[in-house]
Amino acid sequence: MRLNKRSTPLAVAATAIALIGSTIAPAQAGVEPEVVAGGLVTPLSVAVAGDGDIYVSQNFAGLLTRVPSGGGDPVVVFAHPDGAEVGAVSATADGAVFATTGGTRRRPNAHLWSLAEGAEGPTKLANLYRYEKRVNPDAGNTYGLVARRGCLKQVPPFVRPYQGIIEAHPYATARGEGVTYVADAAGNSVLAVPDGGGTRTIGILPPTRVEITRAIKREFGLPKCVIGKTYRAEGVPTDVETGPDGALYVTSLPGAPGEGLPTGRIYRFDPEDGSRTVYGRGLVSPTGLAMTPDGTAYVAQLFAGSIVQIPVDGATTEFAQVPFVGDVEVADGSLYATDTDLGSDGSGPPAGKVLRWTLAP
Repeated sequence: MRLNKRSTPLAVAATAIALIGSTIAPAQAGVEPEVVAGGLVTPLSVAVAGDGDIYVSQNFAGLLTRVPSGGGDPVVVFAHPDGAEVGAVSATADGAVFATTGGTRRRPNAHLWSLAEGAEGPTKLANLYRYEKRVNPDAGNTYGLVARRGCLKQVPPFVRPYQGIIEAHPYATARGEGVTYVADAAGNSVLAVPDGGGTRTIGILPPTRVEITRAIKREFGLPKCVIGKTYRAEGVPTDVETGPDGALYVTSLPGAPGEGLPTGRIYRFDPEDGSRTVYGRGLVSPTGLAMTPDGTAYVAQLFAGSIVQIPVDGATTEFAQVPFVGDVEVADGSLYATDTDLGSDGSGPPAGKVLRWTLAP
């Protein structure tokens, strides 16, 4: 296993919390959130439709769930027959778009789907693994340790430099006019899938430079020669949103060893020419992004257990603390978030939740 995004959230959670726990400031005083839905299994993605229905993924259970706008129990609207991961949810005019990721190591797959409300089943929009295999957008990126040959000979193979590999994991989607944008966390790319078919690359996330400290050296069992050296971690896009200016805003949760460090960023992409700028930095494990009409951003920081608020021209502040918060969504003056329950040892019943706060006007 390489020192990159294939480290799972559960594998690095304890280390990440230990690294950042002392840096978290108290949440802003405010009303406790309303629990909109509970008893969910790893709800990593949430979206709110125009009619108020909430779509939430239960990723590791292979389920897509709808919470009726008028209240009531969550209803499973899609269950993957093979139990593959279901996630990357966004709302459409009459339903939802989502992605599935699964298969075997020899025959992986990743697909994008559309599900209209009341339909018997979803419609496939794109085979994203096939696109990744054919194009491999980040093939030109170099990841891994930056060091002299003598040091590289001492380190395990998973630390040595490598080019972007063929791997797809659609982690988030956003709806545009006649198009779905996809944040492919494994492909380190942002894709566009028009409703009429076809897939193209909007942009590629660059490697994130992480300094190897003594703590990182000990954690991964590396030789002394790596201390002070740079590791180019994969960018790993975890969410994509269309901002009020029409640009795409993408969160980056760099792969290990950057997962528990304040190395996360928000990139702004022009959807027409793919030009990229840094919109925000210093984030810890950002996995969800939501934007208000005035451009205020809310970011879910999974391992920090917090939601931060980033005004257009202001300082970043903490909005609320939610253990293992997975995703955020803004709709009709409310902020929605998922409590993923990733800290559970699995001995009790599922305890994932969808939470809601009313935002100040």
